[in-house]
Amino acid sequence: MINFNLPPYKWRENMTVLIENVSLDRIVISGSNSISFEFINVCDGDAEKNLICGNVWKLSQEYIPEIEEDPHSFPIFIGSVRAICFHDSTEVKATFGYLGYRFDTLPILDEYYFVCIDSGEVCIELICGKLSLVEPDGTPCMW
Repeated sequence: MINFNLPPYKWRENMTVLIENVSLDRIVISGSNSISFEFINVCDGDAEKNLICGNVWKLSQEYIPEIEEDPHSFPIFIGSVRAICFHDSTEVKATFGYLGYRFDTLPILDEYYFVCIDSGEVCIELICGKLSLVEPDGTPCMW
């Protein structure tokens, strides 16, 4: 269980690192309640990995620039993308509470994922029911 009373840099240490030192190139929100984050290599700009989050229940962000305001705001450097899988509704409720929401009844899923995409300046946190990390060609990555 994550102890949200600790500073974020401390409790994030208990999460699995999916990707580090990449640039977030694009965010795609689909009508099927899923979000895809496309990452590129910091050095050469080649496609690196895609993080696909399905059954998204909560999305929280700090400073994601509006493309209309600044069309050159992407790519954004991301220090780390971390995730943790919960099987217990108590952990999920605590995470929702940390993000400022309270649920008495949660959707029944086998797994819930808490994902943190962080660079210091940009922070995206979400809770979802499905999570996959894939190569640009669609090959699944193990994590």
